Order: sequence, then structure tokens, then C-alpha cells
Amino acid sequence: MFIQETPNARRKKNERSSNFGRRSLLSGWATDPTIDGGAPLAHRTSAPMMPGRGDRTPPNDGIGRLEMDHARGYLDHLLRLSNEDRRLRFAHSAPDRMIARSIERIDWETTSLFGWIEDGVLRGVVHLAWPDVSWLEGAAELAVSVEAGWQRRGIGRRLVEEAVADARQRRLPAIRYVGLAENRGLLALMAGFGGLTTRAGGEVDGRVDLPVDTLHLPGLSRRSRLGRRRRSFAMSAAVERLNLTPLVG
Repeated sequence: MFIQETPNARRKKNERSSNFGRRSLLSGWATDPTIDGGAPLAHRTSAPMMPGRGDRTPPNDGIGRLEMDHARGYLDHLLRLSNEDRRLRFAHSAPDRMIARSIERIDWETTSLFGWIEDGVLRGVVHLAWPDVSWLEGAAELAVSVEAGWQRRGIGRRLVEEAVADARQRRLPAIRYVGLAENRGLLALMAGFGGLTTRAGGEVDGRVDLPVDTLHLPGLSRRSRLGRRRRSFAMSAAVERLNLTPLVG
């Protein structure tokens, strides 16, 4: 049965989408907001989408790190996603122009991207960003996309493994992921990395806490009694977080 959407329902739907964008850097909605009094993202260092620029991809097939010169290949990959995969990736039906703007405004100094390449073409990308905004609490936000013909081959997991390793190397405390509750693939994937997910309506907000490196805790002597106690507490807390059962909805 067809139910006509009322103006009030449409307004509430738009408000939910707007609020979602303020919580997510990678949803596409948050390409140019002022969040918590911070500077608009458009004022950050970004990659220009110049004609003929960015059409190169890493030379070898498999997983490779993407740089600014690969922006065009990344955009082409996102535009090739099916309508359903695009909706799951951005948590809304993102039009082409919005996707292009989000690529143009990537801050390459606070972003890591890894791509799955076959025959010189990007078929999957994991996007890890850690901008200086308070709502991320020092964590990095992650988004992953794999084209339809390359799904269910373990590519998404291998891409996320690269992102997790990169976040640990940068000593980021956690990885955050935001999306639709119906995105079962993402939820199952992140659960495999110890992700804890909370649900609010049709949206989810998840977090993967990264293990504490007890050999490199700042300001603590390994031989001091206080240092041993603090390291023991930090490790116990990390292990407890990793052993928690992920909860969805």
C-alpha cells in the first residue's frame, strides 16, 4: 500500500539525516559544516580535482596505499557503486555531485586510504580519517566500499586490516564507524575486529578500541612500582574491551 509522506514526516527525516552528517565525517553530509565551533572542513588542505589528474593507480594488483594523485580513481570507484551499495556506504542516496565534493575536500594530511586494485582499477577502498574535531575523541573514522562483483571475497576484511594496522602505527586510540543498522556486512566485518556497536533508530554508531602498547606508555618507567601498576591497569582495561561481546540494536 502506498503511503504519502507528510511534510512533517519529511522534515523529521531531513533533520535525522542532518544530525547523522554532523556525527560522521565520511557520510557525505558533513563535507562542509562547522562542528563544535571548529573550522569548516573546506578550509583544510584538500586535493584539487584537476582535469587529467589523479587517474593513476598503484602499479601492482592487490592492496596499495592511495595518495592524492589517486583521487580520480577513488571517485570513479564510488560512482561505480550500485545504488544500494552507495546508500549503505554513505548512509543515504548520495548524488554524484555530493560524492565529488567529498573527494575534493579530503584532507590528505589526516587521511589514510588503501585500495584493492585489479587490472589497474580500484575495486575496493577503505577510508580512514582522523580530523581535529572533538566528537571523534581522538579516534579515526572508517568507511569501506567494495564493488558488487568483488564482494564476499574477503577484500573488505583485508582492507580494514590495513586500516587498523595504520591506526595502531599512528597510536590512535580507537576507530569509529557510523552507518545504517541494515548494513549487516559492515557490522559483521567490524565485529570481527572487536567492534562494539550501539543503535539509535535506523542508525548505528560503533567503535573499535585499539590495544594499549604497554611497552611505550609515555612518562612511565618500566621498573617503577607505579609504572607497573599503571601498565597492568591499562592492559586489563584493553583486554576487557576486546573481550566484550558486540551488541547491535
